[in-house]
Amino acid sequence: MATYASLQDIRDRGVDQAAADDAAVERALARATLVIDAYCGRDFWKRDETYLVDGTGKDAIFLDDRPVVQVTELKVDEQAVSPDSYLVYSQAGYIRLNGGISLFGTHPGVFPKGAQNIEVHGFFGYEDVPPEIGEACILLALMFLRTAQAEANVSESQANTTDKAVGIKRVKIDELSVEFEYPKDVAISTSKRRTTGLVEADRLLARFRRDLEAMAI
Repeated sequence: MATYASLQDIRDRGVDQAAADDAAVERALARATLVIDAYCGRDFWKRDETYLVDGTGKDAIFLDDRPVVQVTELKVDEQAVSPDSYLVYSQAGYIRLNGGISLFGTHPGVFPKGAQNIEVHGFFGYEDVPPEIGEACILLALMFLRTAQAEANVSESQANTTDKAVGIKRVKIDELSVEFEYPKDVAISTSKRRTTGLVEADRLLARFRRDLEAMAI
């Protein structure tokens, strides 16, 4: 699977083949990527998507998927809207009509009310993975590699609790001793995580959590 950091990123942090072979590093990076997605409630890849949105009767419509890289086509009641008729606010994730533009006989400057009567086609997500995401992936992967031996001694039936799964209370990452909580894997990726299991990773990821992103205009 695609990951937010590379094998070479881990090697550059001083983890050589003797400490962890390529397969182990790739597993740690994949696990870190899944944990990041679960914690943030989203992924960080660029996607080509089409969304149907309810018309608001106001001058703006909001999109749940943000940031918006590019809107390639906007339709209202199945009719195409000229790109010079609206502005896209990429980070906030909304589209606002320009001035007193009237869409197909509706009131000037507003999107007509309706249920899924607006179609937005474009690219969403990130052109490039944000550096904070890459760094969090590296730190989490390093943590997983350094706790792999402890986890290997845990039976599957014991893996549902923090203390039994890891066998340690603290782990030292880059000379920083931090509280450690065992990150459960992909099985819980459909819901928000309270923590990644690493304080520094939580700090790096905090502003990207979907439930914390601003919706106001």
